[in-house]
Amino acid sequence: MKCLYLSGIIAFCLVTSAYTGPLPDTMAPSPQCTGLTDGTALSWPGGLVPFAMDTNIPGDLQLTVLDAMQYWEKYSCNQFLPRTSQMHYAHFILEQSCCISYDKNNLSIYLNSVCNMTVSVMQILGKLIGASDVDIQLSMNRSNIAPAVCPNRCGRNIWVNPGSQGSLPTIQSPNYPSNYPTNVDCTWKVTAPPLYTLSASFSSFDVENGPNCSYDYVEVMNVDPLGNILRVSQFCGTALPQLIMNTRTKFIIASLHSDVSYSRKGFQLRFNISAVTSSVSCSIQNGGCSQLCIADIAGWKQNCACNAGYMLGADGLSCIDDNECLKHSDGCTQNCRNTVGSYYCYCNEGYGLDLDLKTCRVCGATYNNSLGFLFSPGYPNSYPAHQNCKWYVNIAPNNYLRVTVQLLDIASSDRCQTDYLQLYRGNFRYNGKLCGYHSLSYVINAGLTIAFHSEAAVTSRSSGFLLLYKQLRPEEVTLDDINYVTVDGSKMVASSKAKWL
Repeated sequence: MKCLYLSGIIAFCLVTSAYTGPLPDTMAPSPQCTGLTDGTALSWPGGLVPFAMDTNIPGDLQLTVLDAMQYWEKYSCNQFLPRTSQMHYAHFILEQSCCISYDKNNLSIYLNSVCNMTVSVMQILGKLIGASDVDIQLSMNRSNIAPAVCPNRCGRNIWVNPGSQGSLPTIQSPNYPSNYPTNVDCTWKVTAPPLYTLSASFSSFDVENGPNCSYDYVEVMNVDPLGNILRVSQFCGTALPQLIMNTRTKFIIASLHSDVSYSRKGFQLRFNISAVTSSVSCSIQNGGCSQLCIADIAGWKQNCACNAGYMLGADGLSCIDDNECLKHSDGCTQNCRNTVGSYYCYCNEGYGLDLDLKTCRVCGATYNNSLGFLFSPGYPNSYPAHQNCKWYVNIAPNNYLRVTVQLLDIASSDRCQTDYLQLYRGNFRYNGKLCGYHSLSYVINAGLTIAFHSEAAVTSRSSGFLLLYKQLRPEEVTLDDINYVTVDGSKMVASSKAKWL
């Protein structure tokens, strides 16, 4: 598979699941049309480019593509039509990359969020339909190219002017009211102006009849602002068809097909537009939405929406905090705390949150041995958030315990309110919270309780702590051991509060 990168940001895919023409690695230009300028020629008979968009492509990216399509329809002899059953069509796919790719059986257009730039979409669609480099450059600047003259084309693109209520367009079969030609395919694409919908009705109809309209027929397709087909109807015979319109119709595509034998008088199809009186533009005060205004290609507000962590209020406009704990608390194995726009899980004392941020695992232990060490979760790497650990060190009767915090590297905060190490009991009387970067050593005549806590809001690169302990018999302890503590290498009286804490 080959990739053609344009501006480094967008990719289109032309997919042909059963394309009958040869597509070797180097494709010779076809006289029917020109294609990609790297030697690839893409054939669009009659200038019709069927397309399909994957449903997971974001709406704003779809609108950018459709806007570029309308531009090229106005200034070229091409029409972009939603795919029905065509085997050769332009397939827009949401992917990680941005490139046109093709091989012998597949021609593809890949899009991602980085591709959402009108300039790039203009460029890639220009390449797709074989526009000249000059016209593509003009399109990237949104300059007006001279409208295309298409003398041999049956059908055309029509843009309805919102001020044309008295002279709305009418399309009719070639030679009407005389018989239309045999062996012809014509396509008309009519587009409603912004903030209007489109409807149509036949004023005359006489098309060769046949079983299931298999000889000649007229097909009418209703399409919504995002390029989705709302309805497709096919007619033949002499009865005046009654079209069923949809209030969201933005485009109407009418096609005439005739076979090689008989022909008839043909048809006339009249169009009408209706203003969407209830419409609100997202460009005006964000459509009244407090966060997100979802619009269609015409700019009408479809609805309001909210960012993650919020839900739409009863008025349909405002966004309120969504208490995810009411919905997701079953994902937290112990506790859930709601925050504005989000939530997090936290654990009971003696537990720490695992990497999935939902599961609480035991964090702490009880030690009865005479010598050992313990450390914060993840040590010597950064400790994780949401830890609430507790360890217990017991000693034999009449024994002492030397406690050495060889390394204390815990994110600092006012009075150590967020992340901290806390040591309990013993003649080291200051049992407050410890944070910052320090070392500490002292002797106590009781067991020790060690607590370590880290908050969700703190992103720490600190490594936590490493603590060593050793039981001492009474004869191994001096008066200095009992009366002093060592803080960052300096002795301090054990009975005084250590101000550095």
